[in-house]
Order: sequence, then structure tokens, then C-alpha cells
Amino acid sequence: MVEGDESRRVLEEVRRSRAIVQKSIVVSEGGFEDEYTVERRGIGPLVTPYGKFRFYSFEVNDEWEKYSVLVKSPAYNNNYPTFDSARPLVVRIDSGCETGQVFTDLTCECVDQLYLALYEIALNGQGILINIPRQDGRGMGLPFKLATLEIQDVLGVDTVESSRMIEPNGERDRRTYGGAISVLKFLDVGHQRVTLSTNNPSKKAAFIDNGFEVDDLPSVIEPTQHTRAHLDAKQSELGHESLASHETVRREPDFLRRIAYSHYEAQSMFCCGLDPDLGKLPRDLLEEFDPSYATQTFLAGVVAETIDLVGAYKIQKAFFDRISGGHRALRETIKCIRLLNDSIPIFLDTKSGDIGNTMDAYRQLFFESLKVDAALVNPMMGTDVLDAFVGEDIGSLVLVRTSNPGAALFQDVRLEDGNPYWTLVLKEVLRRREQGQNLMPVIGGLSSEAWRVALEMLGDAPVFFAGAGAQAADLSVLGELSNGGRQVFVNSSRGILFPLEEDYESDWRSGVRERALNFHGELQSYREGGL
Repeated sequence: MVEGDESRRVLEEVRRSRAIVQKSIVVSEGGFEDEYTVERRGIGPLVTPYGKFRFYSFEVNDEWEKYSVLVKSPAYNNNYPTFDSARPLVVRIDSGCETGQVFTDLTCECVDQLYLALYEIALNGQGILINIPRQDGRGMGLPFKLATLEIQDVLGVDTVESSRMIEPNGERDRRTYGGAISVLKFLDVGHQRVTLSTNNPSKKAAFIDNGFEVDDLPSVIEPTQHTRAHLDAKQSELGHESLASHETVRREPDFLRRIAYSHYEAQSMFCCGLDPDLGKLPRDLLEEFDPSYATQTFLAGVVAETIDLVGAYKIQKAFFDRISGGHRALRETIKCIRLLNDSIPIFLDTKSGDIGNTMDAYRQLFFESLKVDAALVNPMMGTDVLDAFVGEDIGSLVLVRTSNPGAALFQDVRLEDGNPYWTLVLKEVLRRREQGQNLMPVIGGLSSEAWRVALEMLGDAPVFFAGAGAQAADLSVLGELSNGGRQVFVNSSRGILFPLEEDYESDWRSGVRERALNFHGELQSYREGGL
């Protein structure tokens, strides 16, 4: 048992947090003003997959009564959150959904929207989520919702039509949001700018009625076979935000045009490698979270610090494979990149190379499930590998010459014509490119003389330059390699993710940012010299 001054201090804080605090707050809704009695009933920490939040329990004298509030704030003053006015304040009013959020009903997207809001708040660094547990069925109540689910299941109609069949002239949505606004005002979030995570215009109207300035943050959940009709009905019948203009993954129609656009838009050769080595992650993350959540939180920070500097990301899948929950962390990392900039290409580093049916399985995982833009392949097994990842909006990064110390043993072996083996691979990649396949050669570890051979062969083909960063490849060739505007992606992983240890643990995000800026600047100097 902890004793002494620290335990007395903590116990005193807990006593204060358990004390009921009551306020009377006036809120406008629908053109009328109402006075609400708001009671703060309890406060405590909550550790979620998206980091630590403060949980506030409120009761309000309205129809819904109970409000569960999660807050992420840079600081707290006497149990009240304080927010950084220089950053957005992400807010979501989340209608409780017992069928979806407790029992994970697949016909409902509510749990996904809840998790997405927590993720967006964690990524932003501050925000408030207000969950109203009793607003099942758009406020019609749980028994009513269960009846509509029965009709949907038997007759195959959508959520709005099923409610219309039960009550032809009844309401479709009877939720109110004045209580949620009163909770925000209790927390001293008043007439200020908020970034509202919602697709529902009624929620936005409640904020505007009370003097808030509102920036939109559509809650974009990719439809599934179970939710597509449900989402379409809410948009066409209830006026919710149309998600057609906010697709979860927006792709250019052709992979090579996509990377060309990204390269031009970012004006950067920098490809940031995401290789989350558990042995090098910041200790505070490993102490607070299990390995998968520590990895996810770390990489979300890395992406936030580098997103404005990069032309692509390369994710090394092996680091995710070796931890429990790693594949979930991998999906969340991809989602993080897409949320911040969905035009940046994502390359998955697996160095796959196998027979046709195995490559088909890889294709389904990489491009249909994870939805990356390209995967690295090892061409040693020939056409089975090079034919596998062919499509209008997907591509392959093909290992031609790698930068690891032992590469020369096989890759530099001389063929009968006197040229090294890697030139044969490059020739085949370029031949297939001429036929319209979306292939990009991966080249590294060459001498200056060998680079001259490669440059002569490449023409205007894009290149993934391997071995920069921790492997300390000679970057002097980049000026000539990027000459004429060729798309060149230069990867650095460990050199960005893991700054010097003495700077790293105290403020790892600043260390990542500093390394990324320095590497970006170095690449720009070569790029500008080449142009």
C-alpha cells in the first residue's frame, strides 16, 4: 500500500472528483432557449487503444439523463480541461447504440464512427467525445430499434423504410442535442471554433445555434455489404452528409499517374520508411501501452511529424508480424496516413516472391484488405511474381539491385554477355513497363560506374532509390537521377524514426521532426541541383 504525502494528495484529489458539481446552463435549440441543470458526477482516467483520456460522468435534467464524456486535453486545471487555442478542438456528439457499440451488430456503423472519432481526437492531441447512451434508434428507443431490425432482416428494407412501416406518420429522428451543448459549456467550451466529427446536419445546427464556429470533419466509414443500404438511406432520407464525395480511399485511375502526381504535389523525393522496431520505441509508450498500441501510437506521431515533407511511405510488414495485434496496428497506420493525406502513395515492404496461387493470396491481402498502392516483390521466381500485382491502380516495386552488404554475391554475378545479373532484371522490368505494367525498379548499392549503366537503361522510368539513411548510400547520383523531373523516391527509415537516444526519450516527436527536416533538405539540394 502506498503511504505518505503522495497517497494523501491522490486521495484528496479523488474526493474532490467524486463530489457532485452542479451548474445551471442556458442553451439554445431549434429557436428556443432552455435552462439545463448539469451535474458532474465523477472523473477518472480511461486507457483506450487510442491513448489515455479523462472520463467525465454527467447527468442532465433532460430526456436522455446520462452523458459519458471522454476528454483529451494538454492540461487540466482543478479537474477542468484546458485546450490549446492554436490547435483544432475535435468534438463528436455520439448517439449511444447498444446493438452496435456493445454487441457489434454488423448492420450498424456506430461502433466504427465511435472509434474513428477517438482516433481523430488522439491524432489531433485534444478533443471531446460526448456519448449519449440512451439515444438508440436515432432517439426512438431500443424496443423501437429492435422492431425495425426485425423488419429489415425479414423484408430486406432499409432503416428509414422499416421505421416508416411501423409508424407511417411518425418521427424518423427525435434526438436532441441541447444537453450535450450544456455539458460542453459546463467544461468551459463556449463560443469558440470546433472541428465537428459528424455527417448529421442537425448536430451542426445545434452548435451554430449556440454561437460556435464549426469546421466540418465528415465521419467517413467505408460501407460494407451490411451497412451500404443503411448509409444510403440516412443520406437520401435524413439529409446526412453524402459520403460519395468523401471516399475512404481515393485513388488516381492509374498507379503511375498517382505517384507522378504525388511526386509533383509534394515536390519531394523523400519516402519515409515505417519500421517500428520494438527494441527502439520510446520507453514511455512501451510502459503505457501493449506492443501493438505502442506501435500504433508511435507511428501516428511519426506520420503527423512527416506528412508535409514526404512523397510516399514505405511500411515494413515484418515488424508488425512479430507482435500480437500487429496486423491491427498495421491497418490503423495505413488509416492514419489516409486520413491526413489520402493522395500519398503507400508501399508495403514484404519482398514477396512465390508461385501464382500464393501471389494471389498476397494480392488479396495487400490490395483488397490493406488497400496499399504497391508492394515490394522479389523477382527470383520469375513470371509468377511479375504477373501477380498487375492492375490499373496498383503496382509493384521490383528488387533489381539491393543495398545490403551481401547483395553482390548473386546480384553482381556476370552473365554470358558480361553484364551483371541485376541488369537482366532491370531490362525485364523496363520491357514490361513498355507494355503498360505498373512496375518501379528498386535500385541501390551501386558504384558510380554501375549507376551510369543503370541511368543509360532507365530512360524516364521512375526509380525507388534504396540504401539511404542508416545504410549511408552515396546520394551524389540523385542529381543526375532526378534530372528531367524523373520520379525518384529515396527511403530512410531508422535514420528518421530513431534519433539519438539522448534526445529521443525526452521529446521523440521533435527528434523525428528534426531528422525528417534535415533529410528532406538534403534531398532537395540534390534534386534542385539535378534540375
